[in-house]
Amino acid sequence: TMGADGWGWDGVLPFFRRLERDMDFTGPNHGTSGPLPIGRFFPEQWSGFIKGLSEALGQAGNEYRADINDGFAVGHSPIAMNSVYGRRVSTAMAYLTPVVRQRPNLTVLGETQAKRLIFEGNHVTGVEVETKGQAATFRARHVIVTAGALHTPALLMRSGVGPGEHLGDMGIPVVANVAGIGRNLCNHPFVALSAYLTPEARIDRPLS
Repeated sequence: TMGADGWGWDGVLPFFRRLERDMDFTGPNHGTSGPLPIGRFFPEQWSGFIKGLSEALGQAGNEYRADINDGFAVGHSPIAMNSVYGRRVSTAMAYLTPVVRQRPNLTVLGETQAKRLIFEGNHVTGVEVETKGQAATFRARHVIVTAGALHTPALLMRSGVGPGEHLGDMGIPVVANVAGIGRNLCNHPFVALSAYLTPEARIDRPLS
């Protein structure tokens, strides 16, 4: 696992179940009471084009599966989306509810960019930010970095954690020489198709 202990299917499934409120399915691979709604558009809502594509995929051996999370068989299925009532529900919307935002131990800063982590030795003790054009520093006993797949490595590298030679070339003092940071990002494979459609093949209602 190259050090990623606990990140296998069985290790992460309980956390996915905790965050999900699946509007369509129950069972061991789905959460039903979490803050993030999960929904799908099923064949009765599909356009003629999508129905035709689904039929062609089935004939080619990629059978229709209503629930892509039910096992690991090859097939095609509706995409599970974190949207409800036609609106995408972001992590902030799901977790930072009006009640949560009133907590006295929570401060939410808009128009703010994390610039650099502050280290004492190899221990992070705070973060430097720019908030509404002004520099600010926050200190804490615990700092959790959750800046996403793109911005987390960038923040770490600006803070001196990453491939040492590259950081040196950029004039950044090296705190920890970690060669893999900032490399090997791999997005999922996909193919985008475009076509002119007759009216009866088009979606006749707004879908997310």
